Amino acid sequence: MVPDDPSTPVPGLREGEELAGRYRLLRLIGKGGMGEVYEAEHLRVGKRVAVKLLWPDLARDPSQIERFEREARVASMVASVHIVDVLDAGGLDDGTRFLVMELLRGVTLAEELASTGPLPVVRACALARQIAIGLDAAHGAGVVHRDLKPDNVFLVARGEPTEPTEVVKLLDFGVSKVRRTEVDLQLTRTGTAIGTPMYMSPEQSEGARDVDARTDIWSLGVILFKMLTGELPFAAPSFARLMIQIVTEPTPPIRTRRADVPVELVRIVERCLEKVPADRYPTTRDLVTALCELEGRLATGNVSFTDDRVEPRRPASATTTWTDVPTGSAEIAPTRFVAPLFPPTPVPEGLPFDEVVLDGPDGGRRVSAAQFFQLPLSERIRQVIARTVTFIRGGVEVDRHDALAKMRMRSAR
Repeated sequence: MVPDDPSTPVPGLREGEELAGRYRLLRLIGKGGMGEVYEAEHLRVGKRVAVKLLWPDLARDPSQIERFEREARVASMVASVHIVDVLDAGGLDDGTRFLVMELLRGVTLAEELASTGPLPVVRACALARQIAIGLDAAHGAGVVHRDLKPDNVFLVARGEPTEPTEVVKLLDFGVSKVRRTEVDLQLTRTGTAIGTPMYMSPEQSEGARDVDARTDIWSLGVILFKMLTGELPFAAPSFARLMIQIVTEPTPPIRTRRADVPVELVRIVERCLEKVPADRYPTTRDLVTALCELEGRLATGNVSFTDDRVEPRRPASATTTWTDVPTGSAEIAPTRFVAPLFPPTPVPEGLPFDEVVLDGPDGGRRVSAAQFFQLPLSERIRQVIARTVTFIRGGVEVDRHDALAKMRMRSAR
């Protein structure tokens, strides 16, 4: 289920050897960050399965063991044809940990996109719908994936006349959030971003602990954008710059990259990629409904390629290019600002202000400097860009230039 790799197998286990007295390892079919994957055979019933072995150094880390075994628990909680089935799990006396999964034959969506480039609109919609159905089953069981990306979407080829030509299987629920368990609180700490950065929602990229199912809807929106255009909506050379793009910049227009994408599909992608979770589809079931309706319209040709919406005027700062700046530069330009690489935590020393008035000086909400730095990075950036923040010291407004310089923020020409 991962690309072949001739690297040395887990010590003590080789092709042809038995595992736990129940499986015979047949061949190494690949490896990943967590371990190796073998094609194996159940000794009693002869069924072919995939056996995933955890790397020995990771098997000594309780948090990695928890992540590894979480896949098995999630599979037992969620019944869906679109989620890989985990059949068995266990450990050996030497500390080796293993999972036994259904053997999938096909390719990952990442491999398919690398091979073919952008997909036909009809196929992209069908795959997105199947992904959403799998996510809906997981969400219904209280599970949020949190690491949805093309590498974790497997395309299984089917040849039967009564079956779809390909079936989607979702993989790797190792960093999934299972409601609110004590173990989940140990694995996920506030301020720690978990997942793959390019596919993270704004709230997830900021390390929020209380992300819900709508973070998976964002990730699916990114996947759908990539299936249609061959590109990511947000990309940057560093995590910090990428995070700022994700939380502040509008979704790039799809139809300037590909004109044959119907307006109805563009709107689905844009709704998935709304910055505020409440503005996205409320549930993946709602997204499934929207995709099904669109597939019906595609089948009859009842779609539009002319967008008659009136686009709202965006402030010039909405298309800002964000770059690094040295501390101390306080030059202010009319419309563009550069943000710090990471939120300054704790509060920087020597700030020329002790209070901040949010949403304008008249009737705004006044908070302490410490409270201001506890706000999400996206909110701080929004306030500064919109010039709706006022800095106060001893009850008197202070110079914006000094405040911005101390926060490592300046304008870019």
